[in-house]
Amino acid sequence: MAVRFAGDREGWVKLFLRGIIEVSQESTESARSIDALRVDKTAAIDSLDGIAVSNARKLLDQLFMTPTMMRVKVAEVLGVSAPTAGALIRRFEEELGILVDVTPEVQRGKSYTFKEYMDILEVGTD
Repeated sequence: MAVRFAGDREGWVKLFLRGIIEVSQESTESARSIDALRVDKTAAIDSLDGIAVSNARKLLDQLFMTPTMMRVKVAEVLGVSAPTAGALIRRFEEELGILVDVTPEVQRGKSYTFKEYMDILEVGTD
């Protein structure tokens, strides 16, 4: 308002630049958190026994692009059968804690989300 009534352009520029600094700092922190999450989850996948690590890594990469998915989409993305996709989803959910069932009330057509990643993306959006 001071710009409109008193011509305080310098004050407006300072306010604008403070906003840019804050957003930049938040973005940098989010990027660091996402990178740390990727490293942590990749290490967890690599430590699992009896799992097709290449498919698990592909799924993890896909979850960073599409953090909420259904079993059908997982099967499609990985080029595997629905039961194979379901088994991988269960391991991601139960053993690794990567996926969370966001539709527990339904038996078919369940959706799963990469909650930790979504939590990072949602910081500062409230």
